[in-house]
Amino acid sequence: TFLVRQLPPSEKGIPLEIYVFCKDTDWGRYESIQADLFDHILAVVSEFDLRLFQNPTGADFSKIK
Repeated sequence: TFLVRQLPPSEKGIPLEIYVFCKDTDWGRYESIQADLFDHILAVVSEFDLRLFQNPTGADFSKIK
């Protein structure tokens, strides 16, 4: 089951929430399904003229030299 919601736009873009449910309870198989889903999203996002953005955290800035 998939549920994708478009949240209200902000100055950083249009946030999406993606909920995916799986009946498989094997942890290894679950992680494989999750990885496949994100691999697919990352592969096709440019086909829709979209770009991904993740807000950096304080930990990210502390690594900058």
